[in-house]
Amino acid sequence: MEGQDMATWILTHGDADGVCSGALALAANPNSHVYFTHPAGLAEDLNVVEPGDNLIVCDISFSENTLDEVLEKLRHVADRGQVIYIDHHPLPEGLNPREVPGKFVHRVGVCASELAYQVFGDRLPRDMSRIAIYGAIGDYADDTPYIRRLVQDWDKRVLYFETGVLIQALDAIGRNYERKRGLVWMLSENTPPSADEELVELALEQTRRDEELRLRVKEAVKTLGPIAYVLDIGGSQSKAAIYARAYAGKPVGLA
Repeated sequence: MEGQDMATWILTHGDADGVCSGALALAANPNSHVYFTHPAGLAEDLNVVEPGDNLIVCDISFSENTLDEVLEKLRHVADRGQVIYIDHHPLPEGLNPREVPGKFVHRVGVCASELAYQVFGDRLPRDMSRIAIYGAIGDYADDTPYIRRLVQDWDKRVLYFETGVLIQALDAIGRNYERKRGLVWMLSENTPPSADEELVELALEQTRRDEELRLRVKEAVKTLGPIAYVLDIGGSQSKAAIYARAYAGKPVGLA
């Protein structure tokens, strides 16, 4: 995606899969601008892209509320620049993939990092595959045939350690997008998360908070039929829901 006086924008999600898929896109398209967005804010955030710029979107689902506006803005970008849209979420009802301007790479059942590595793999060194694996583990999508093949080139135990550091640190970083942007740049250079001592400290502190959360959930969990739930428990809602389900022995957990 090179062009004279053309900037390339990478708009991506701020979770582990978004950070890793964004890092793979950045590694294949050096000097791109990295911008974090989310489905509800994509229509507005696309305004950062100037006419003639190139655009890569990673791990952002289409919101039904802004779908028409997003498609229109993507058409404007695609008129003068290149658009690559990489996503794995279910499409809004009635949306035909051919309606999405540019190159639309979409498949459910996998993560955006897997798709990004497949899209940009011919421009990446082979050992960048571990960045795709980090994203897959972080999105609970590491059991696909493609990721299982990639894992065979690595020590799985180290992969899970590095991904744990990444996920926990991202939880601690929260909405500090400048810090997340630095993390995308670090991963784009194939530097593992544990190489950043501050990141490791953040991950350790987050893990301590998560352990306190687990104990709070253990004491506070309630049930309603097949549902285990906790209210106003603090901390990560997704983790609290997992612990609630586990401690109550129910098939569904809510926080």
